[in-house]
Amino acid sequence: MFPGKTIEWLTTLALIAIILLVMVGSLLPLQFAGSWTAIKADLQAGWILLTLFDLELDFTTVIQRLLGFIPLGFLVHQKLIYHRYQHAKAVSIGLVTLIALVIELAQAVVSSRHSRIVDFMLAITAGAIGIKFSIPILIHQIFIYPVLDTIRRMLPGFLWLGNYIVACICIAAIIPASTNLSGWNCHYPLLVGNELTYDRPWQGKIRGFSLYPRELTADEIEHLSRLAMTLENAEPRNAAGALALYSFETIAHNRVSSLSREKSPLDLLIGKTKPEKWQLQEDVLHIREPMLIKSAVSAYAICKSIMASQAFTIEAEIASDDLMQSGPARIISNSIDTHHRNFTLGEKKGDLVLRVRTPQNGDNGSDVELQSNGYILAGGWHHVIASYASGVAKLFVDGKEATLPLHYDEALFLGTTMSASTALMTSFLLLGMGIVARIVFRLHSTLKAAVVSVFSTSFFPILISLAIVIWLERHPSPIFWSAAIIMPLLGFVLCWVLQRRLAYSI
Repeated sequence: MFPGKTIEWLTTLALIAIILLVMVGSLLPLQFAGSWTAIKADLQAGWILLTLFDLELDFTTVIQRLLGFIPLGFLVHQKLIYHRYQHAKAVSIGLVTLIALVIELAQAVVSSRHSRIVDFMLAITAGAIGIKFSIPILIHQIFIYPVLDTIRRMLPGFLWLGNYIVACICIAAIIPASTNLSGWNCHYPLLVGNELTYDRPWQGKIRGFSLYPRELTADEIEHLSRLAMTLENAEPRNAAGALALYSFETIAHNRVSSLSREKSPLDLLIGKTKPEKWQLQEDVLHIREPMLIKSAVSAYAICKSIMASQAFTIEAEIASDDLMQSGPARIISNSIDTHHRNFTLGEKKGDLVLRVRTPQNGDNGSDVELQSNGYILAGGWHHVIASYASGVAKLFVDGKEATLPLHYDEALFLGTTMSASTALMTSFLLLGMGIVARIVFRLHSTLKAAVVSVFSTSFFPILISLAIVIWLERHPSPIFWSAAIIMPLLGFVLCWVLQRRLAYSI
């Protein structure tokens, strides 16, 4: 049986662990979005406030808050009651609220995360549920002692079995997660020819463009490349599932209507500008000088559809006026400024550039970007396709692939841009391997048996994990190999310290 002192010590340990888990889980991928200047720009533009009052509940966030803050409220209240604090319930609510507030403030500066009042209230509610349930459990704590004692006796077996499960599932799941289209800001507008800040202008001719919530097949790309982006060719593109479809021959009163079949079509507006900056010639929009075309409202529905499908395709028919444009010059973009975007198709010195926001690639999507080679936009009109699906970006020009596909997982994970979340989760996993190794080592009487057990519980799971990684065509970075050596040793030492502390307490 565990005496009161050990129960209190285990409660403290569990409380520290749950706070760390809640903080880390709420702030993944732990890539901080950059400078105070960028955050200040977001505040001035009002995008942070728009996200703050977004009341839509995300299923993943709901589960995270419930699983994190219910045990957090429970443990905080248990700890305060043990020390006989007055008004323990009120103080517990205050501490849970403070932790939730810190998390929401931190999310404002973390890539792919957004501060929202609804998440803040959900966290407080979950914490209050945990606090409420802690009272009857505390009164009948006598029934918990046998359970804790049983867990203590079975802990080595649980860790030995759980090690294999965690090793095989977590590493395989963590690596591809870096390429998900998650954390997009669905309040960004759809832009043509520039950024909202007017400092990435593109000059050229554009007949039309479309967006799809999937990757088009090679046959579809070849077929569409032979069809001009005109009003009469809207049907085959709608049949392919176009989310947004525009032909600039439909311009009326500086407004471009969407030709898609979506329930809430997103129209484009040509900003107030001098007539000489653009001209409509033979149903083609000619952008002569820096200007901006933007959606009438945010591209919310488009963003949500792409995030749900985890894939998208941009199609456009364009002709560049200047093969020395740089920036890259924005042809089509879903962004707010030069540092925050969901995706951008641009031109850089006669070549196409595709930027995509992923958890590892940051808010700007520029750590890794796909670029064609060889002045591919030279020679007048071109039919352009840019797609992203399953962590792979592709570019097509006139029905043919313009460059080799870019595998985001390999480009990010092999280099020095391995995300903090991947490093952290891998470290926790390897730390657990070291803990298991220490427990098994202690249970065996002979050195030979201990060595065999340490190998089977620490290094064999690593081999299984690497086999899964190779099967998924992923490649561990040098950081992974360093962690594979250091973290098990750290776990071994940590477990030795904990065992001595537990033995002393019991």
